[in-house]
Amino acid sequence: MNKLLRNVLVVLAVFLIGGAAVYLSAYWSASRSDEYKLAVRALETSEQLQDHVGIIMAVKLDYLGPSSIESIEVDGKWSGKAEFMIDVQGKKRDEKIHIRLIRNQEGWVPEVATLQDGTALDLSPHN
Repeated sequence: MNKLLRNVLVVLAVFLIGGAAVYLSAYWSASRSDEYKLAVRALETSEQLQDHVGIIMAVKLDYLGPSSIESIEVDGKWSGKAEFMIDVQGKKRDEKIHIRLIRNQEGWVPEVATLQDGTALDLSPHN
C-alpha cells in the first residue's frame, strides 16, 4: 500500500471515529436530560397513546431521529424548545413519536406530539 493511500485511510478513520464519538456523546446527553425525562413522562401518561399502543413496555430515544434542546434567557425571561423522536414499544404495537416541548417562565411543558402517520396526541394525563 503506498504512503498516500495509507495516510488517506488514517485520516478517514480518525474522522469516522471522531464523528461517532461526538454522536454518541450527544445521544447520551439528550437521553439523560430533564427535558427528555419530561417528554417520556408526558407520553407514558397519555391516555390516547396507551389506547393506541396498549400497555407501554419500553420507551427510548430513537438513535437516528432528531433530538435538540435550545434554551435562552433574555432580560430574565426564559424561552426555548426541545424536540425528540422517541420509540415506544407497546403491548399492541410499536410507534415512533415526535414530541416537542417549549420553555416558558414556569419551565418546560409538552407542546405537541405526533405519531408516524401525523396524528396529534392528546398529552393530557389520564386519571
